[in-house]
Amino acid sequence: DSSASRQPARPLPSRDPLRIEAVDPENRAVTVRGHFGILHARRRSRMVRFIHTSDLQLGRPFAGMPEACAALLRRARMDALARVLELACEKEAAFVVIAGDLFDANTISSDIVAQTCDTLRRAKVEVYAIPGNHDDGGPESVYRQARMFDHRPSNLHILLDGAPVRVADTAAVLLPAPLLQRHEHRDVTSHLTRELGADFA
Repeated sequence: DSSASRQPARPLPSRDPLRIEAVDPENRAVTVRGHFGILHARRRSRMVRFIHTSDLQLGRPFAGMPEACAALLRRARMDALARVLELACEKEAAFVVIAGDLFDANTISSDIVAQTCDTLRRAKVEVYAIPGNHDDGGPESVYRQARMFDHRPSNLHILLDGAPVRVADTAAVLLPAPLLQRHEHRDVTSHLTRELGADFA
């Protein structure tokens, strides 16, 4: 029966923030949990490949450091984003998930917003960004501001609620758990179940 074909959940190595929740060989499907939420994927011609990253905190001021050093560190973080996107293309990843804190704060400069959007626009890959505690998705979120709307590239998808999202041209479905305020005391993953989004996969 189908329950017999399902393997028990098994953790990935501790350095990896992802965890395999279930494997269904009969339907060639896998459910993966991470701090970004849950991903359902069902194999069609090949397994879905994606890159997961987080906590880039672009625009961090690095207070207390000489400005010349702080500027170099900010540049290095932007370069790190560019490298992740390049790697996604090199490895033929279908998409990139940025699971929280793409930005250091909702008050970052408009220049950082523009630079980030320009970097994302040059990438030939879809990017899904989920708000974290530094760039929460509340009413004052940078993701809700006009400066983001003015620069946002078409390949950047900002997930501001917990609704399932089908990743374009794949069998993958993202079940996000965005933070909507900086200090969150409730379980933002409480709406996530193995069944949620399964109809999309």
